[in-house]
Amino acid sequence: MEFMVSWILSFSAPAAPERRGVQARRPVVRGLCRVLACLPWAALAAAELPAPAAGDGLSVEPGLGIRQEKNLFRLPPGDPAAAHSERVFIPYVRLRYERGWSLQSLFIDATLDEHRYRDHPQLDHQGRRYVAAWRWAITPHLSGSLAAEGEKALTSFADFRGGKDGNLQSRQTERLSLDWWMGGGMHALAGVAATRLRNSRAFTEVATSRLTQGEFGLRYVSTAGSEFTLMRRDGEGNYPDRSVDPVNGFDERFRRRDTEFSLAWPLSAKSQLKLNLGRVAQSYPNVPARNFSGSQWRADYLWSPAASLTLQFSARRELGEWQDRTASYVQSDSYTFAPVWAWSEKLRFRAGVMRQTRHYLGALDAVPQARRDRLRGVEYGLAWTPRSALTLGLTARTESRASSPDAVAALRDYSARSLALDVRLHF
Repeated sequence: MEFMVSWILSFSAPAAPERRGVQARRPVVRGLCRVLACLPWAALAAAELPAPAAGDGLSVEPGLGIRQEKNLFRLPPGDPAAAHSERVFIPYVRLRYERGWSLQSLFIDATLDEHRYRDHPQLDHQGRRYVAAWRWAITPHLSGSLAAEGEKALTSFADFRGGKDGNLQSRQTERLSLDWWMGGGMHALAGVAATRLRNSRAFTEVATSRLTQGEFGLRYVSTAGSEFTLMRRDGEGNYPDRSVDPVNGFDERFRRRDTEFSLAWPLSAKSQLKLNLGRVAQSYPNVPARNFSGSQWRADYLWSPAASLTLQFSARRELGEWQDRTASYVQSDSYTFAPVWAWSEKLRFRAGVMRQTRHYLGALDAVPQARRDRLRGVEYGLAWTPRSALTLGLTARTESRASSPDAVAALRDYSARSLALDVRLHF
């Protein structure tokens, strides 16, 4: 506790010379000005949209996050720079709008932020996260949605090893979906989705790409509230910044097929189970050695033994691209436990424990043993709401990675810690 208090107070007395401290704070002031500048635009947007019904409307949440991070670049323990501690200032604003009328509804949730680094200004950037959906219905039997979601953030240095300038990665997805209620609990589903991923710097392992998929399936909704869904997705993608390179094993296009079964089952008034089982196959017409396929799954169990306590258990397996000479894809197995305890209406505690194993498979070159990473993470946090318009948050996190099987893999080992303070207003 003494360390946390001294850390928070240190913001008013930087250890660097006064001139440098003033320069370090200027980007933060500019960031706060940009956040405040968004408020008139938010008001204008609210004025242009239809008048909200009771319970609907616009909410604005400006805030400031301050994060102290040790070993930002995820360096191995023997590197002297691994002991460096970086401070990041993150002013942001979150806009949320929800409106329903007749058989239609509109939902928007967007967060805009600025990241300003005290000692590494080359990493300064603007980020965003957004989800927007227009849910429509022509009749009670025919409905659908037009949705978009996206995120722009700095890639973790645990994955990106292309220098200390960092890689700013953005991902955007637009989706059109149709739902035809056939009667009883049966629904026929169809849709199309387009996903774009873009890197600001060369990142060959997870390259800039575009993917368009069509989908169709069936869903059954029982009278007890359970849902069973079977979906099939098929599509083609390309790498805009690539051409066929058989020497290094890079293709300019690919095809992806997904089959997924999911269920949402309320076991009781206090518990719920969500389960996803599927299979993915991705192929490259010009470099078939990169082809991969396998099973994916996820299980989430939510239990609320008391009104003030919620426990969530999650396990999942995912397959994703990872293209270099030693691998074509990565299989990630993750297990998490996340309890949340509401001490009172104003004070809430949360924690999280994560264990993940990554297997890098599909090597182009002969390797005696495939790369394997073991990642661990622990997080503690609290949120205090002394007033209805103010929330204060504090989060402490530790994470580490142990890579195998050789001495080169040891260079990927790291341990890192962070402490974050968040101040948020609610309007």
